[in-house]
Amino acid sequence: MAVDTMANRGNATVAVAHQLPTETATTTTTTVATHTSSKPKPKPTTSATKTKPSTARTPTKTAKSGAQFSPAAVSRAVQSVEPQAVTGAVVVDRQSGKTLLSVNSSHRFHSASLVKLLIAIDTLHSGAGAQERKDLAYMIKMSDDGTASQYWVRQGGASLVSREASRLGLHDTAPPTPAGQWGNTWVSPRDMVAIYQYILGMPAADRDLIVNAMAAAPEHASDGFDQWFGIPSGQRADWAIKQGWGSSSDSICLHSTGLVNTHWRYIVVVMTQHPLGTSLSTGTRATTAGVRAVAPLIN
Repeated sequence: MAVDTMANRGNATVAVAHQLPTETATTTTTTVATHTSSKPKPKPTTSATKTKPSTARTPTKTAKSGAQFSPAAVSRAVQSVEPQAVTGAVVVDRQSGKTLLSVNSSHRFHSASLVKLLIAIDTLHSGAGAQERKDLAYMIKMSDDGTASQYWVRQGGASLVSREASRLGLHDTAPPTPAGQWGNTWVSPRDMVAIYQYILGMPAADRDLIVNAMAAAPEHASDGFDQWFGIPSGQRADWAIKQGWGSSSDSICLHSTGLVNTHWRYIVVVMTQHPLGTSLSTGTRATTAGVRAVAPLIN
């Protein structure tokens, strides 16, 4: 899902072996397959043998009527699992157009696999045939790194990030450092919200391709990593997700982002950054704890 380690082979940049697995908006009605965390979901068949992180899947209690929500509760929840974690989070209610939560919204995180949304958007903008559209849906649904690497190279690598950042009006998104390592693309929580707002305003066929793939994300990504941490495990409503996980030279990142509840009323972004040496299992539990803290806003 979120490979941050890339290597040059010949003239192409390809993924190498990596860690366990990485507006005033109006309501857009999209016909999609949805997942609700309280319903059992079949596990996809996978040949991967990597250890799956431990994530609790207990129901989230809704806050009592009139309860006050503190944005600081999200960071506290994440740091209760990993004390040195940096948290960024934004929740937007598309029905009212209000931002319900903003924590470190402009902090730049390594994107890990979140950049796959920009790869898909850029490829669709340049014109995608039937096979390419199937590839993009598979890349998002399974968070497939090989497909991401293929289209990253085809679309110009770092230039696609700059191109889409300009097109979408992103403030904090920038090409990866070092160049070529697509998982090291820089992105902030507020920019992730803008990306989702843009996706929901795309032509219906393109919008549905991306959102349906997010809503159909199986428990395990193509590399075997459990991608149901965060939003799928930490709250009860329907979801369509794009997750990210992985390591860079200076940190470990675990991100849970997506669309939640009926008609995708909420855009939810919870991003976490951890010191090197933090296990991915710890990172997924910390991110899920952050989503549980957000759940009273969205359930």
